[in-house]
Amino acid sequence: MSLNRRELLKLLPATAAGTVSSGGYAAEAATGPALEYLLACSQLGFRPSSPKTLTLVPLGNSSHFPLRIPFHVQLAGYALPRKTIVPAAWKNPVGDWPYDLGTTPWAETEEVRRAKSIYSGELVRKEDRWGAVWQADFSEFQKPGIYQIETEWKFTLPFQIGDALYERILRGYMVYLSSQRAGCRVPGIRPAENTDDAVLDTDGSFVPVSGGWFDAGDARKNMALTSFHLEALTNLYEFTDVFRGQIREEIAWGNRWVQAMMTEDGNVWEDVGGGNLTGSYEHDWWNENHPGCAANNDGNRITDNIPMSGDERKIRTAYNPWVQFGFVRQQAMISRVVEETDAARCLALADKAWRYGAKRGHDERTMFVSGQLRAGIELLHANSHAVTSQEISLLARALLDRQDTGSEGLSHYFLEKDGKDAYRSIAFSCDPPLALLRLCELKLPGTEALLSEAEIAVKHHIDHFLLADAASNAYGVTPYGAYVRMNLPEAQTYRDAGRGRGVRTFIQPYNFQFMVHGTNGVLMHQAELLARAGRYFNERIYRHHAERLLQWSMGHNPTGLSTFTGIGWKHPVGFSMVNLKIPEAVLNGFAGRPDDSPYLQTTNQIQWNTQEVWGIPYIHAIGAITNL
Repeated sequence: MSLNRRELLKLLPATAAGTVSSGGYAAEAATGPALEYLLACSQLGFRPSSPKTLTLVPLGNSSHFPLRIPFHVQLAGYALPRKTIVPAAWKNPVGDWPYDLGTTPWAETEEVRRAKSIYSGELVRKEDRWGAVWQADFSEFQKPGIYQIETEWKFTLPFQIGDALYERILRGYMVYLSSQRAGCRVPGIRPAENTDDAVLDTDGSFVPVSGGWFDAGDARKNMALTSFHLEALTNLYEFTDVFRGQIREEIAWGNRWVQAMMTEDGNVWEDVGGGNLTGSYEHDWWNENHPGCAANNDGNRITDNIPMSGDERKIRTAYNPWVQFGFVRQQAMISRVVEETDAARCLALADKAWRYGAKRGHDERTMFVSGQLRAGIELLHANSHAVTSQEISLLARALLDRQDTGSEGLSHYFLEKDGKDAYRSIAFSCDPPLALLRLCELKLPGTEALLSEAEIAVKHHIDHFLLADAASNAYGVTPYGAYVRMNLPEAQTYRDAGRGRGVRTFIQPYNFQFMVHGTNGVLMHQAELLARAGRYFNERIYRHHAERLLQWSMGHNPTGLSTFTGIGWKHPVGFSMVNLKIPEAVLNGFAGRPDDSPYLQTTNQIQWNTQEVWGIPYIHAIGAITNL
């Protein structure tokens, strides 16, 4: 039978109010206008015991929203009945009417919906400094499965509840890291590149330092950042039983490059292909304790792979105490997981680098003190004779003395030398408290007198700074840092931290380099601290807040987007300067506007600030997950 146009139109469906849906919303419904909002939830999902938060974020004016909004948890692929008008021609169907799903009002009363749902609850309006949201805690729902949550006009993306949930991130990390290999062909990513690394920036001498990993979306091999993958890999090997063969292979690959970056006398070079400094070491190299960002990137190029042909990249030989003591720490750690012969070489090189760094000294900025302390702790734990417990105690005391001990407002963050400002770092924000926590974990002989004080310092930093300020927003986002000195306060917001000091959730855009950097690295380092402290102190609140920070980065945020590009279904556009798509990468993440509200580039225009892929958030996320 054939139908003419008029007869066919009679069979087309309509909404309950007789209008066709547009853009995923019904134009009008029996219960009133469709409300414009998104549902933010972790796209990875949750362990059964994890905290579970659902947030409704209004898109535009929220004044007509009710105070409470029902939601229902259903198995993914299932939904509650809607008031869709099914055409008369749809007879004896195998399945439901398949078009414009979820664009019309519910067909049943709330009482019936609750009876049919796996779990039901209400989103309740709450106000924070970023505006009104509707939020619900459904942590009591712990049944493993794959789910979606629906409200009348929206569905979350599918998510999982399961015990082995975080293995998905561990797998993603291993894929990402192997895709970042330098000096070899990576199938599907890049041909063999820079196998002829590199020549010294001093006299042009060739030194074979090929291998290792690229980072931050470009081709440079930055020891101050990228070498810390060795620490993440060691944590993975020691705390999990998955991917062990692949982990050891990746350690061996990276460590060949790292070990080649040390001179005979124990000096560890800064990086390969990073370019020349654009200013002096003391004043221009570091932005918020972020090493290498003032390099001009000269030499960050692809070469012909023929040694001494004249196009080799440069080794930047400038001395960096963070790199020096990071090398010690990494070699001491991986000596615990590699073969016996390799372990002996790691420790011998660590001893030599420690002696060189201790003799050369540094300017005692807080980052260097904590870096040296962490290196000494790992070296002494490896039974080295190059370092003594007295040296460890002196460094720990120096760090303890730099913790703010005020009783008004936020407190117990760490300060720079002489208290001139609070310690802040884009890449290693929690290194001081993590150094003290590691001292507590290992309880090294000769350091017992400091352990109680170190424990209190860690707990106070978490309780009176991180968690105290996290309460200022609905998502539990912890602060980027405190400020004793506030740059251009007339142009940007510093919230009151007490005693005339300020605090921001995100880096201040008007900084001395005008560098607006995403804070995924900061949050993941804080997640690592919270997870490690939760494990050490057996503190459930710390562990749960570590998971909340992971959830923020994987979709429970005002955009509903996951900054882990391998996790979930919706992400900002991630970008690399050397490859359009690096699989499973993590982005820089949210930056802050001058008023300290969150910003993430979502227009698909490429901009490095929030979209550039970066290894540091992964390194710290692995530290968090292996302690959860």
